Amino acid sequence: MRFDFSGQTVLVTGAAHGFGRAIAGAFGVRGANVYVCDVIEHELAGTVDIVGERCRGAVVDVTDRQAVGAWVEGARAETERIDVLVNNAGGVLGQIGRPIEQVSMDDWEAILGALGWLTHAPVLGQTVHGLGVVVMVGASIWGAFALAAEWRRGAPRAEA
Repeated sequence: MRFDFSGQTVLVTGAAHGFGRAIAGAFGVRGANVYVCDVIEHELAGTVDIVGERCRGAVVDVTDRQAVGAWVEGARAETERIDVLVNNAGGVLGQIGRPIEQVSMDDWEAILGALGWLTHAPVLGQTVHGLGVVVMVGASIWGAFALAAEWRRGAPRAEA
């Protein structure tokens, strides 16, 4: 089965590398207009180069509602539709390379809150075209929850 996304608009958060870059590329080769965002500007530029001419990148912090709203509205204004949102941004605000117990509760709440409101109207709800799809990538979120739950139970954890 071949999926064709020609003419559809796909938004991918957290697209500077990893899952986000791969997801953006997969939609790009299938014809989608791909809008990517991340806070890591130099790596995001690499994603745009890889995905190609139908890809637009913007440096956007998903914890900033106004910036995300402007990014979403910009994509909608250019294409008159949004068909798919892949909500991949995450990790836990710089947790990478830090022991889980050093991540503040404020950081946890900020990223989890952003992932929730990003998919909620009016930021996205009024812009999804037809039967749009929202995809929440859970590797960073649920992996982080699992680590936190294990840590809170006092279970030993592997050191990096």
